[in-house]
Amino acid sequence: MGENDRGGEGLINFKEYPKGFIVKPDNEHIFSEFATEIILEDEAGGAFVVIKQLTDNAQPGLISVSSEDWPLIRGAIDKLVKAAEEINKETE
Repeated sequence: MGENDRGGEGLINFKEYPKGFIVKPDNEHIFSEFATEIILEDEAGGAFVVIKQLTDNAQPGLISVSSEDWPLIRGAIDKLVKAAEEINKETE
């Protein structure tokens, strides 16, 4: 994750974290039923990762992942889990 040290006493150091990723076919829109969103969330109890799909066909809580999509989805999940771990460690 990126860091920005503004230096000097009394100044705040900042880090940047990814908020989320969208994995979708090249020819589809980001709101496509074939898109998967991987999002970093925090409801004041620590950061965690949410995975969702916008489809009318899936049951609530159910996601569908093809073997072609899996490496990208897995990579996005890994990145956000790492970010969540770093955020949670810093705020302990």
